[in-house]
Amino acid sequence: MGIEAIYRRPRTTKPEPGHKIFPYLLRGLAITRPNQVWAMDITYVPMAKGFVYLAAVLDWATRRVLPRDNQDGSPHCLARNIPES
Repeated sequence: MGIEAIYRRPRTTKPEPGHKIFPYLLRGLAITRPNQVWAMDITYVPMAKGFVYLAAVLDWATRRVLPRDNQDGSPHCLARNIPES
């Protein structure tokens, strides 16, 4: 279709020469129970007046987003009282 954005795209997936490439540690691991493996993702969301960062912690076994426990009112905390495996 040929539709493209007119702004510069970020270069987030192009490695720089000399940067270390880390091994994939989960290869061959059977993920069978909750809280065994978590994943983190963060993305930049442009808004009309600035931007926000959207972050999520995911449990791979249940494929659910971990809830954010914000009992103390701290807006910077993604997760507190992390359950033990």
